[in-house]
Parts: sequence; structure tokens; C-alpha cells
Amino acid sequence: MKFSKLLPKVVFFFRRKRWLIGGVVFIIVSMVIFLSDTEIYRKLRKQLRTTFSLQKTYVIKPVVLANDPIHKHRNEAQRHGIAYLQDDDHIEKYIRTGKLVKVRDNIGYRLHRLQYSSPVLVPQAYKVLKEIGRKFDDLTNGDYFVVTSLTRAEADQRKLRKNNTNATSNESTHSYGCSFDISYTRFNNERGYNPQLQNALERVLAEMKREGKILVIKERRIACYHITVTKH
Repeated sequence: MKFSKLLPKVVFFFRRKRWLIGGVVFIIVSMVIFLSDTEIYRKLRKQLRTTFSLQKTYVIKPVVLANDPIHKHRNEAQRHGIAYLQDDDHIEKYIRTGKLVKVRDNIGYRLHRLQYSSPVLVPQAYKVLKEIGRKFDDLTNGDYFVVTSLTRAEADQRKLRKNNTNATSNESTHSYGCSFDISYTRFNNERGYNPQLQNALERVLAEMKREGKILVIKERRIACYHITVTKH
């Protein structure tokens, strides 16, 4: 077949299949961007869903998220099989045995710069954190919250008490590797009150509470949700 006859057919094919071809190109570009910069990928995905009316919506109406008594948090914390952590060496011991695992940024959340805690959790707590992140990501179509504190040894707890009067003088559940704090004034790398995203986060936490997976205390002084994962 002569090229002059083939060219119009090729042009016709590309015109008919432009959405398919565009989709393939988008997937390839997205994979490259995702591997190099997840933040750019997140924004690109959100823009694509908005453009093609695929964006999911969520109800802004607040939900009731009652605080669980601190003694319940402590009781649950002691059920995870981790002794009260004293220092970094103690944490490293549990990492080597696999009873504590390293925590990294994931879908739906980012870790804040940790000053008084270590980025580790017991495996079940890490699994629940990732589940909260996925649910939040799905509900908000790609937004993310910020985790401001994870596991703190007693040595870190003493340092924190000097700078934060909200820090408990008793045993902290953070020192059992099963608690973490999520800010309700930090979303998408921006600091400030965002009622829409806060309500979305509270909806996810309320759902997880109903499922018996977490206990929650809203700490207003430092604007975070203190979350303890249950032994379920």
C-alpha cells in the first residue's frame, strides 16, 4: 500500500482513538512523575478527576467524635506486647525483632518533622494508619493530613514535658508504639483551619472508632487527634 493512501487512515485512526491514546500517554507520564515526585502526581491526578467530572465529593456536615478516656488508651496500649520504651536503644531492640516497624509517608498522609518522637509503630498500628490515610485520600480525592508525633521513648517524653505542658507526666501511650497524633490544622503542606478537610478526617476517624480499631482524644492545646490503635 502506498504511503499516500496509508497516511489518511493513520490520521483517521488517531482522531478516533485520541481519548484512548491520551489515556495511555497520561498513565505513562503519571508513572514517571509518581516515581520521581508524589506531590506532583497527587496534584495531577486531582486535576484530571476534576476536569473529567470524576472527582468524588464528601459531606461537610460534622460528625460526633467523642473522646475516649485516657485510661482506656493506656489499657489498650499495654496489650500490644511492647514494654514501656525507655530510650532509643530500647526502640532499636524492638525494630530488630520486628515488633516495631519504620513508618514512611504513604497515601493520604505525610510525616511532619519529628522532634520528640521516632518514626516507628507496632505493625498493627502502622496498618491502621495506612488505612486511615487511604480512606481520607479516597474521601477527599487526593488530599492528605499530617502526622505530627509517633513513638516516644521515656527519654523523649521528658524532653517534651519541658516544652509542652500538655504532655502527660504519667506513662504515655506513645511509649508503647501504638499511638500517633494527627494534626487537624495541617493539610496538604498548608497550616491553618480547614473545616472541610477536618470534617472529612473526623468522618474517617469516627468510622474507624465504630469498627473498634482506634481510640481518640482531641487535644485542643496542640490541635491534634491523639489516636491509640486497639489490639483487635
